[in-house]
Amino acid sequence: MNDRFAHLLRKSRDAKQGGHEAWAVQSTGEKVAVALVLNRADWLAAIG
Repeated sequence: MNDRFAHLLRKSRDAKQGGHEAWAVQSTGEKVAVALVLNRADWLAAIG
């Protein structure tokens, strides 16, 4: 498994389990990628 893919998968799982609070501490790039992976348009809207 690619290291970048594993990192994105880990961040996505953290956000899925921890919700918005776990997602909020990620970098902007991570937030965008995770919101897309989890199909969370509301999270994308939150970061503008």
